[in-house]
Amino acid sequence: MAYINAYFNDFEQYNDNVGDWDLTYRLLSKNDFSANINRFSSETFSLARLRLNGTIEHKGQAPSNTISFVIPKLNSTSFLFHNKRIATDTLLILPKNHSLDVVSHNDYDIYIVNITEGLAKEIITQFSLGKNWLNSFNNVQQLHLTKAFSVIFHQMADKFLNIEYKDEKKRESSISHLNSFLFTYIDGAYLENKNQSQKSTENKLGKAVSIINNQDELYSIPQLCALVGISERSLLYYFKEKYKVSTSEYIKAIRLSKVKRDLFILKDEKITISTIAKKYHFWHMGQFAKDFKKQFGITPTEYRNEISDLRKK
Repeated sequence: MAYINAYFNDFEQYNDNVGDWDLTYRLLSKNDFSANINRFSSETFSLARLRLNGTIEHKGQAPSNTISFVIPKLNSTSFLFHNKRIATDTLLILPKNHSLDVVSHNDYDIYIVNITEGLAKEIITQFSLGKNWLNSFNNVQQLHLTKAFSVIFHQMADKFLNIEYKDEKKRESSISHLNSFLFTYIDGAYLENKNQSQKSTENKLGKAVSIINNQDELYSIPQLCALVGISERSLLYYFKEKYKVSTSEYIKAIRLSKVKRDLFILKDEKITISTIAKKYHFWHMGQFAKDFKKQFGITPTEYRNEISDLRKK
């Protein structure tokens, strides 16, 4: 594991300190260079935020078996990528073994996520994401970035780079959450791009329900809306209309159902009820027990005991 958070105003010093990126930089302008780098890296995952001033050429080769995602910061400047102008509402997916040829200018501000092919396959297996696009291209892909997704992704990335990377347990959870958030968005954006048509509101709402039901990862309501491209108000109206409950009430009901499912299928009673509850983001055990009983008419302990008695028969 490695971490760097540094500011440079000397180009040669900057070049000497970022050699592990396997890139060569060339300064094309004079007397206007500065750089901020904030980067975390492990054997399978890295996240970086890079802010540059000056006209700079970046050239190099990505490590083998590594997939890269480039997410520009809102309100930063566009840049040239292999001689093509890239707007800051564009997400780039760079396949493994790709080459990099970028020219950036003042106010260049991007996030870069690098993951190994092995980690990408783990995400596909865990969250059923990426099947539509991960193995379907050999060239760079460009997808539209919505403002809602960009804002939330930037917040998540900055929080990780400044706070969450320090704690091992929190770090692994945050990496999983960030990757699943990114892959979920790309899944929807890729299909939308492939179909060359805007998804209907009904399909977006259906996708929101599918995400809540089929993924163990817990998204906040703003994150969920950013992923599917719909307003919180529209989502609330949909749940009230169809299920007669609010969005948050529906999400809680699904989380409680998943706890109940795990209590039923997990035969190892050494795995505590609180461990299972925390997996689905129930942190206050007293309130969790009340919610569980209100939902199912029985406490979690009583339910586990019932299951245990049935297995003994």
